[in-house]
Amino acid sequence: MRATAARDAAEEGTLALPLLLAGPILRRVEPTLVCVWVALSEAATLKLTLWEGRVASGAANPHVASTPAQTQIVRVGQKLFVALVALKVDLASPKKLAPGRMYSYDLEIGTAAGKKNLKQFGLLRSGVVDGRRVEALGFADDDLPHFSLPPSEITDLRVVFGSCRRVANTHADAMVYIDDLMADGAAMPHGDPLKRPHQMFLNGDQIYADDVSPLHLSFLIDLSRELIGSDAQNQPRERLPVDHVRRASVAAPAGLDDYGATLTRGDAGVDASLFELPADAAHFPPERRFLLGTVDAQMTSVDGYSHLFSIGEFAAMYLSVWCNAVWPPLLQPQPADGPALALPTVDSIVASAWPQTLPTFIDAPLDGAETRGTGDDLSPFQNYKSPSADVPSGEFAAGLERQARALTTFQIGLAKVRRVLANVPTYMILDDHDVTDDWNLNPTWMDRVLGTSLGVATMRNALIGYALFQDWGNDPLRYLKTEPKALLGHIAALFPPGQAPGPVPAEASAIDTLFGLDRRGVMAVDGSVAETRPPMKWHFSVPGPKHLAVALDNRTRRSFVSRNGPPGNVAATAQIEQIPAGPFTDAKQVLLVVAPLQVIGPPLLDELVAPAAYKVFDMAAFTFGGKARPGRQEGSRAMVGTNPDAIEGWGFDAKTLEALLQRLAPYRHVVLLSGDVHYSASDAMSYWRKGDSAPSRIVQFTSSGLKNVMPSYITLVDRSLSFAQNLVRAGIGAERMGWTVRPTRPILLPDGMGDDRIPRALRAKLRQEPTMLPTHGWPTGASVDIVKLPDWQWRVEPVYDVRPDAERPTAERPLDIGVSAVARQIDGSVPRDAILGYQAIAARHQRTLEIIGNSRQILFRSNVGVVRFENRAGMLHAVHEAYSAFKLPSDIGTDPPKPAAFMVHVAALDTPEAKRPHEALRAPA
Repeated sequence: MRATAARDAAEEGTLALPLLLAGPILRRVEPTLVCVWVALSEAATLKLTLWEGRVASGAANPHVASTPAQTQIVRVGQKLFVALVALKVDLASPKKLAPGRMYSYDLEIGTAAGKKNLKQFGLLRSGVVDGRRVEALGFADDDLPHFSLPPSEITDLRVVFGSCRRVANTHADAMVYIDDLMADGAAMPHGDPLKRPHQMFLNGDQIYADDVSPLHLSFLIDLSRELIGSDAQNQPRERLPVDHVRRASVAAPAGLDDYGATLTRGDAGVDASLFELPADAAHFPPERRFLLGTVDAQMTSVDGYSHLFSIGEFAAMYLSVWCNAVWPPLLQPQPADGPALALPTVDSIVASAWPQTLPTFIDAPLDGAETRGTGDDLSPFQNYKSPSADVPSGEFAAGLERQARALTTFQIGLAKVRRVLANVPTYMILDDHDVTDDWNLNPTWMDRVLGTSLGVATMRNALIGYALFQDWGNDPLRYLKTEPKALLGHIAALFPPGQAPGPVPAEASAIDTLFGLDRRGVMAVDGSVAETRPPMKWHFSVPGPKHLAVALDNRTRRSFVSRNGPPGNVAATAQIEQIPAGPFTDAKQVLLVVAPLQVIGPPLLDELVAPAAYKVFDMAAFTFGGKARPGRQEGSRAMVGTNPDAIEGWGFDAKTLEALLQRLAPYRHVVLLSGDVHYSASDAMSYWRKGDSAPSRIVQFTSSGLKNVMPSYITLVDRSLSFAQNLVRAGIGAERMGWTVRPTRPILLPDGMGDDRIPRALRAKLRQEPTMLPTHGWPTGASVDIVKLPDWQWRVEPVYDVRPDAERPTAERPLDIGVSAVARQIDGSVPRDAILGYQAIAARHQRTLEIIGNSRQILFRSNVGVVRFENRAGMLHAVHEAYSAFKLPSDIGTDPPKPAAFMVHVAALDTPEAKRPHEALRAPA
């Protein structure tokens, strides 16, 4: 790596920015509405024009065009303007868009320098422009980007979904796969209006605010300053608040030496402005933000060494993951080992990330429970070392070089990502990493974080970023009224031109109120905590001819079992608002529910593997006892057992889960689209209400992550437990029976058998209301009283890929060891043959573990999900295809592997299933 002119310009505050910072991104599309989002470096006018069919730039006879009144633009900072065009068509107009039809669009952007369309921006021809890769937005040179509305038949619908796109992760970016799948002749060709993707749902963790590589963050800090602006002294206009500072230049209170003074906001005689620090690398250095996050902001991310904090950083992050326009150009000529980015050098990172003046937080107590570290104590509260003692080792420098290569690969793929976002109507809902890991984990977490200045500022800035870059396009018309409209006004007033450094306190406070950052849930007598109801709502719905999609906000509308207990991810009261009452009263057939957190997890992982693995992980690494090492989840202090990956599953709050299932059941055909867990899987639930002649079917499809994979300690458990594989083959699922009002003796025991034969855990469940009982674990001969049948009951079973090996991608096929090898292994009469047989079987098993990743049921590989529907034997089925790519060691050439359906799951949405859980109680194993 080497210093560049781009870096020098950034240090002088003259980073060159293009007019079009990101976009165009196609957002909400309906027969009467087409919305396109862009980010600009200066104010502009926008005009959106549509054509029927697939056309080239400059085509005559447009179908319809927007008016100036249909454009909203928000000035966020000196060189950041976020704009959205919402082209509206009257419901009775003949110009209304038709289902399953292709439409093309062009976007004209006008400034004082003139007007430019997509062709004039150089976006309609593939190649390299100014050192950045461009893929023709229309897939063929000079063609305009195009889209197709959801078709009139459910079996023609194609929905793409995915989550968890972590730039810092080393796995491939599956967003690129979507573009490959839309190529001519691929699985979803862009030229076929019935086969191309009709909707895309990004269902959480579109960014990882708490897990940014220091090299990436260094670039984002420079970009942030340019976006928001600098003052006359070239200091960032944006300030970030902290509650504790330690600076050599600040006179210490009496009794403390000049260097080493820790000043606290509110101390007598201490100027409050000292705690409003410039949002730059000198005060918030990359790779040195862990204490800022866990101590001064009280957050709990284990990866927060380069956490995003400022509005400018969040905005820069979004710009850097949606397209490559703001990235430094590729170095020319390219090095022999491939292209490289003109990113900061290792030496320049050291210089900016380890300045002589640092904020520290060594005496900031956490609920009074923790103390300052001393000597060799490895507590994360020990002092920062002096810069001279903390120069990166060769290992750290090598790590920066690896980051640079990974960022280069990511940047190259962004040209395809930009094209996908320009051609597929895209909807986005938030999850925790869009803000910070563990966000709103429990009331204790919320009280701690929202009791700090930096914690509140980070939450506010993250949600501002989410509103502008994600939520606005989900339902733009909502932003023309009430709270959303007010939010855009307050954002535009945070950094007014020519004013003192901001944000303006009154505007920030108003935004906090809209986001509900000043609210706390009320605790009930049983210790549970009710949901808060912030004025800004994030859930939304999108109708289609034969389906309705609803996206759940499972972060800001939570209830809680207790102050430290698991969340009800969408409180029962909030579910009424987020999910319309069923059943359908029109021609719709399927309810799609975008639920970022998995509602129905694979029974194998939920019931066996995950609890055991995470409990061990929780005990071993998530405590402050003894010599807890930095990098573990120090932030979870005093919240025992609250590793979020262990407690945030819907099943941990049974009442809220059951309320959700009861809300969904009237729709009869429900498909849940989830992410979060960093693997892909499918499960199918049959759900009976009392009196139902046939069950409702609620199918869970999970596709995660786009650029993240389940941690190794979970995949290790999956690979190592032979009995777990046997359970998979056995098809063991989960069952539950429920009574709204606690029944008296609903379970009948054989004559002469007393209640003492009922396991203690089941006796406890019999005393609860509502009463929810499993069907297993009862004494032999037990049965449900037929006059006290359950009010509801359900059965969940995993879905498997049953395709023959010959129909699966080559990289997914196990080694063919032949019948003879198996026979030799079984026979064993010839020792040498037996050994060869064992060797062949072992090789097959090893390749399966290392390459395939158990993908008959669960796929541990970066992937993107596709949902479609089929009629089979007169019954509607939902199909989940998980697309990934893998290059075998035997493959040659430098071309990247093409995505294929590594996992295909088919689940019936109609079923003749008649046997209900209560009819088959199971005795203890």
